[in-house]
Amino acid sequence: MRLVDTYSLILAFIVVQLAALGALGADLMKDPERRDLSFLSGRVLQIIGWTMIFYRDVLPDGLSVLVGNCAMFAGICLDSASLVAISGGAPRYFRRIYLSAWLLFSGAVALEPLGLISREAMFLVGTLVHGALMVASGWFFVSCPRSSPLRRVLTGFYLSMGLVLGFRAVWLTSISRYALSDPALPQVLSILGAFAISTVSAISYGLLKKEMALRQVRIMADQDPLTHLYNRRAFTRIGEDLFRRARQEGTPLWAMMIDIDHFKSINDTFGHSAGDEIIADLAFIMAKVLPCHLTCRYGGEEFGALLTGLSDPQALETAEMIRAEAERASVMGISYTVSVGLAKLEGQKTMYALLDDADAALYRAKGLGRNRVEVFHQDMIPRERDLEAVSADQGIGG
Repeated sequence: MRLVDTYSLILAFIVVQLAALGALGADLMKDPERRDLSFLSGRVLQIIGWTMIFYRDVLPDGLSVLVGNCAMFAGICLDSASLVAISGGAPRYFRRIYLSAWLLFSGAVALEPLGLISREAMFLVGTLVHGALMVASGWFFVSCPRSSPLRRVLTGFYLSMGLVLGFRAVWLTSISRYALSDPALPQVLSILGAFAISTVSAISYGLLKKEMALRQVRIMADQDPLTHLYNRRAFTRIGEDLFRRARQEGTPLWAMMIDIDHFKSINDTFGHSAGDEIIADLAFIMAKVLPCHLTCRYGGEEFGALLTGLSDPQALETAEMIRAEAERASVMGISYTVSVGLAKLEGQKTMYALLDDADAALYRAKGLGRNRVEVFHQDMIPRERDLEAVSADQGIGG
């Protein structure tokens, strides 16, 4: 089945890509990053490759076939790898996959001028490698943990291109002599597919970069800059969902409050930089002991956590583990200890009442000599009582 002139399609493709490159370059170079340069390099290589293929009747055959196809496919690899990288969640080895695909493609192209394989076999291998790379890229997008409509669109385009290239590979096995000017349906579809993928990639890259910037803003808004734990606002927002789910499912839920003992004395004696290092060290301990639980820097030298799915002995053991790890730690030659308060969700308490209970248990631990874990009981001092009164009654000073 014959459709249109393939050379006209390639020329239109080159013109559109030049215009897209100019617009994209002007936007990305305002605040360039390494991945932006990689993506733009991929676009340039594709334009160079397609231009050499377009002028194959003018250029030496080896130059057009060898350099043109290798440059074009290198551009496709850089283009796709940059999109996958900015999408997030790709496996660490994904760059090796793109490099291996390019080496396989280039190896097949290099064998043809040497007479080791036919031109039809060269294009067949190249088409199969290209198709496999499109399917792999589609899989990277769909398996991304931060799925979105844009990533699903990219998945659809890349998987569709893989199918088109598979169709072209079947066609290549049925012909006796390959010619770029042959306007057969598989040939035309593969060029149109490359056109579509390139255009969608250019648009998607800019959108994904903006999406990533917004995500970074959200992370900065939710994260404590010193400890990289959640801040109090994010903790309470996420905690409310966790609290609601635990109540609905009947899952055990514990609130934990942790405070560094004698922190004011540490700051006064060793300076605020030493105090910051100790705060960061405790955050590291919490992240290590509580990797699957919600943790935050609640304020100053006080930390909070919500623990789900733990039995009474497990919750107490976990709190004791944090206390013991802190006691063993040494930061800039300074030893420190922490007091820990635990409270279990029971009855119809709100999340804030649960945190208040854990806070009351914390101040009981402070009053009993610090460097200990206490579990909330109903006879403990409520959080609402003025802290100065508690300090005066029990001699609590940090």
